[in-house]
Amino acid sequence: MLDTEFSNLRRRINVSYYALYVMYILLVVIFGYLLKPVEKGIVIDPFSQKGEMIAYIVIFYVIVSIPGALWFFKCAMKRTVSKIENEEEKQRSYLSYATMRVFAIGFGAILAIPAYYMLGGYQPMIWCAAIAIVAQFFCKPSDRKIYLEMNNKNEEDL
Repeated sequence: MLDTEFSNLRRRINVSYYALYVMYILLVVIFGYLLKPVEKGIVIDPFSQKGEMIAYIVIFYVIVSIPGALWFFKCAMKRTVSKIENEEEKQRSYLSYATMRVFAIGFGAILAIPAYYMLGGYQPMIWCAAIAIVAQFFCKPSDRKIYLEMNNKNEEDL
């Protein structure tokens, strides 16, 4: 594979990106196969006050974090990163913001997967996890995407 100037940056972001997917699998294994909350009777009724609070927190976080993280990242690229002249500093700043974006979105799935099992298989939680995971997919870096985002450009600008 041909190395470009953004290959190292892409690899570093991919570590965070794929680490979250590993975390999702670990959470499924831990809660679904090792702890088995349903079999041990430690399930919280999703329609109790406590269950509803857990569900509302997860749903609210997913609904707010996805557009919020994407908007914050776009604003940071436009106002901060694209104006940095030093290329090394620009890449370091981009890496920081891109990693924050991936984790802010992925954290919704990290909340939703245990909530799904702790609420006895409450299906809206699995949908929240799925939404967060799909949104995270759109944060996967490529060299072209990094260049466009870092320089606050659109596809039409090229």
